[in-house]
Amino acid sequence: MEAQLYQIINSRTFRKGNLDTWSWKETAEGAYTVRYAYMKLMGSSKGKNDKVFTELWSIKVIPKVEATLG
Repeated sequence: MEAQLYQIINSRTFRKGNLDTWSWKETAEGAYTVRYAYMKLMGSSKGKNDKVFTELWSIKVIPKVEATLG
């Protein structure tokens, strides 16, 4: 496993002065959310066909609970 990581790191080109960023390629904004990850895992691009999924993500919860669940 360490050897694989070392190979990946060494195969990348790093340039001094470039801004380091994270991006989630599954959304136009590049922002990761658990909702989009779930849709990706379930094979749905919109999630409209799954009534349980739609109801689950529409539940209103207090921020502390939301952070614990997410």
